[in-house]
Amino acid sequence: GETIKVHGLSADDTALMWWMIGDQDFFQLEFFHHTSPGQRPLPADWRPCDCGWVRFSIAVPDLDRSRNALERRGVPLLGSAEGPGGRRMAFRDPQVGVIVEVVEDRGRAGPAFRSATSSVSDLEGARAYYRDTLGLPIRPLEEVRDAGDEALWGLAEAKRKGFAVTIGDRSLEIVQYEDPVGRKRPADFCIADQG
Repeated sequence: GETIKVHGLSADDTALMWWMIGDQDFFQLEFFHHTSPGQRPLPADWRPCDCGWVRFSIAVPDLDRSRNALERRGVPLLGSAEGPGGRRMAFRDPQVGVIVEVVEDRGRAGPAFRSATSSVSDLEGARAYYRDTLGLPIRPLEEVRDAGDEALWGLAEAKRKGFAVTIGDRSLEIVQYEDPVGRKRPADFCIADQG
């Protein structure tokens, strides 16, 4: 109906939506499954540097519990690390294909969203959008993400530049990959497509 037009789709299109809530007030993740138009999966050769929403970071109170749940479901880890920011791991979501980073935060009662990362082909255009159009504060990416983190999701030697938009304890990381260069979205990209 009319509501789905918010997504830029036709009133005749259909989707099923779920909400996931965690340890943060006034925040939820929304998961969509579009049946019309049908969802187009990420290409088999998709890389986390390709343009679009490529990564999400979730904080959990017990990393071992999350790791065990992934193992029981046969979801392989891409990598894990332990450092000043604590213990963390990354995996590729088996349903959508994007990268999920899980960070241990023992002070939390339950899971909480930390960040989402968008890979863009025009960094300055994205910066102008977030800063000038939306009026959000821009911070150096290095304040929220170390370049060495790229190894966790398979881009160990990647060269990227970017910025962060931080709102409270959550952030959007906007990056442009220079090597490897992120593949642009296809001209016929639709909101129902994965990524």
